[in-house]
Amino acid sequence: MIAIPRRPPAFLTGWWTIIVAVVVALWALTQFISAKIDAADTERLKAQQPFLTKQLDTYSEVMKQVGILITVPRDRKEWVQSEERYWQLYWSELSVVESPEVEGGMVRFANQLNIFKRDGSNIDTLQNCSYELAHYVRASIQARWAVGNIGTREPLCPKPDSHVTRWMK
Repeated sequence: MIAIPRRPPAFLTGWWTIIVAVVVALWALTQFISAKIDAADTERLKAQQPFLTKQLDTYSEVMKQVGILITVPRDRKEWVQSEERYWQLYWSELSVVESPEVEGGMVRFANQLNIFKRDGSNIDTLQNCSYELAHYVRASIQARWAVGNIGTREPLCPKPDSHVTRWMK
């Protein structure tokens, strides 16, 4: 006896075609949306590129000046020039690109810098403020470039008692 293959019921035959078509259409739609999202992310990064580059350059300049201020003796010409450049960055260029965390770190460093300039007694605190500021800068860069995460840390630098003014003579 020869077995005759059974055919599925007629009402299922039409549904399988529709189900497969819907699944393929949904898959194609998700691929299309994913490609559009990737393209939008790329365009957003391209549009932000000038700002991100300026931010990175300014952060690098600030940290260079901070490094000089905590390592070079106060009576050297290099220290005086670095302090002047630090305050220029503080009051102008940095304000355009800094994150709120970097701003807070700069205020705390500036406060300790003014104390250090007055009597030189707080070099350890000034170094801690420098270290903390470097971490804020790194976190800001990572957040803007969407790379990594360093987490949060306990502040090392005391908050200023009053508003920071231009450097003290």
